[in-house]
Amino acid sequence: MKTRILLFIVFCQSLLATAQITVTLPGACATCPNSSTPNVLGELAPCNGLSNVRDFSAFGYKYGNPAGSMISGFISNEGRVYVGWFSQEGFPASSTNEICINGWERLSSNTGLYSGSGSSMHTALPARNVLVDAPSQTFKAIQKITNGFFILSDQGKIYNWGRMFFNYGGGTVYIGGPASSTLNAQQDCSAHQKLREIPHPDGKLWKAMQVGDDVGYAADEDGNWWCWGGGFAAKVVMPSRSIPLPSVGSSWYAVSASTYTPVKMDRLRVQPRVPQSDDQQTIVVPRLAQRISGSGSEFLSYIGVDGNVYSYQYKYDQNKGFLSDTTLQITLPDTVKAVKIQRGYAGSYATTINAPSWDYGTIDYVLGTDGNIYKFVDGLPPAVKVDLGTYKFQDFIVRDPWQFLAPNGTVGPINSALSRSDQLLYSLDLVVQGGAPFISATRAMLSGVPQARYTLYVWPTVDFKISKIWPCSDTDTGFTILKSADNNHSYAINTRLSDALEPYGSLGSTYNKSINISLGTLWFYYNNASNAYGPYKLINCQN
Repeated sequence: MKTRILLFIVFCQSLLATAQITVTLPGACATCPNSSTPNVLGELAPCNGLSNVRDFSAFGYKYGNPAGSMISGFISNEGRVYVGWFSQEGFPASSTNEICINGWERLSSNTGLYSGSGSSMHTALPARNVLVDAPSQTFKAIQKITNGFFILSDQGKIYNWGRMFFNYGGGTVYIGGPASSTLNAQQDCSAHQKLREIPHPDGKLWKAMQVGDDVGYAADEDGNWWCWGGGFAAKVVMPSRSIPLPSVGSSWYAVSASTYTPVKMDRLRVQPRVPQSDDQQTIVVPRLAQRISGSGSEFLSYIGVDGNVYSYQYKYDQNKGFLSDTTLQITLPDTVKAVKIQRGYAGSYATTINAPSWDYGTIDYVLGTDGNIYKFVDGLPPAVKVDLGTYKFQDFIVRDPWQFLAPNGTVGPINSALSRSDQLLYSLDLVVQGGAPFISATRAMLSGVPQARYTLYVWPTVDFKISKIWPCSDTDTGFTILKSADNNHSYAINTRLSDALEPYGSLGSTYNKSINISLGTLWFYYNNASNAYGPYKLINCQN
């Protein structure tokens, strides 16, 4: 297979010294496919594709941003960081593009590769800031927050970059670590794209991380977990003795905390389990700006080293204020241990009629060692089994954590006869034990009215066994990434389903973000029912 070589000229700290770094795009085709290429979709695409990719990032946690319009990235088999995959099609004119997170300056030209900061770029390129600032390191994990990337190296270092001041109204970016303390929103990209390290306070090696817009968690080589960041009501999701508890009787509004430097999570009764790989999540990132009805604060859910599920939270009384902190065990059936945890963020809903109403909250899903999926609401036990038929699963994701949080703050459609926990059923993508079949579960609808159950769709186009799965989507766009256990290639599939339980979208569309990013070039499809949704092989051509 021919490859396309990309030559980077990188400037060192000394203006007199320059270094040339030659990088081969993994899986890049000698000639990128186009709309006239036969069999361009699926296995027969004229390229071997991305093989043995170590990790993919999602498009970010903040709701209201079309996933296909946000920058994403991956870690190649050799441990190199790639970012890009920006699709402008359908991007709202009123939205602001993510900036200063490419890891290099986008030049202006007439090609799709360098087409300006606000135009489509369907190719992921090596992050030049990583090549310059961490040249001797290889990487195993990449995570995306709004306007920022975090990466974890095999050498035990965590780095980040991006202009994260926009995440919550331009506040101080504690999540960026000590090196971000001197940054401000007025500086240009040369400052914000500089690689920033999250140093371990004791010089230990980092082994895992889970990062959100405001708070980050990381495990070290001794199995101890640390947290850093800050913002609104952050104390409850930063369970460290280095951060004093609120005074008894204080309002939940007065429990904020911030730290650039990681502090040990030593208030937890049981430490979280360190995941073996980045896709096997054992701790979920809170949404700090949401107040949970009944408790008045956020909470932290995780899988402990003993395989049980826990929720750290504050005991809070609406009239008496803060009472104490506690670590609750979320009970699973006897002998069942937890394998993986995922979270969905629930929006508020109010009604003037005699019907349920609720405040912000979360619904957490857990894969058990018995192959079943369980869920619990607002960090409270017990975890109840989700009815997904007789299937037993080896892996799963919540397709879109923000599914029920619309940009205008509304939630819908709603069945006023059902409680929040009964009807806010987040779309799940699931891998059956043995690697096949691949199944999507979506909230059942009856004449446009939500029901308190899932319906399942078995994807006939996924004819290979799956070893790993990553979410890269939101409610309206994006896709799920599948890694084949048969050939180690990675594929994208749009798993959004209509109320009629069919792949969503109308035939005759002129473009598809999933196809564009998968193939690495703008590709048009017409009335192609069998291939309009995937899976598409990720080949990352240089467009």
